[in-house]
Amino acid sequence: ASPAAGDAPSEPGRGDGPEELGSFGEFIQKLPTSATEVDRMLAAGFWVQRRSADDAFATPEASRRLAEQGIKLGNPSQCVRQSLAARRVFAVQRGRFRVSQSGRQHLRQLVGVEVIPE
Repeated sequence: ASPAAGDAPSEPGRGDGPEELGSFGEFIQKLPTSATEVDRMLAAGFWVQRRSADDAFATPEASRRLAEQGIKLGNPSQCVRQSLAARRVFAVQRGRFRVSQSGRQHLRQLVGVEVIPE
């Protein structure tokens, strides 16, 4: 069992801990209304990733965060597969993903450059 998102300390030396994203609710509200389900899953995955010890996310973790905000996705796994195909995320181990530089760039376009660290 992994620690709850938000409980993992920032890695020393990373220089950009999870605090810069704010709470999940604040972060996800920065997405434009035009954001797709795939965009929402990418953003949720990035938020979870920033708070995880292994700098990665699992589909259920990201989906659970969205559900807590009243955002239900039709098929969360398909959203991640689409991000994989677009090379916005990559697998780091079975069931664990990391948002790529391309994915971060896409998020910057959606929520603003100042919100997403390099």
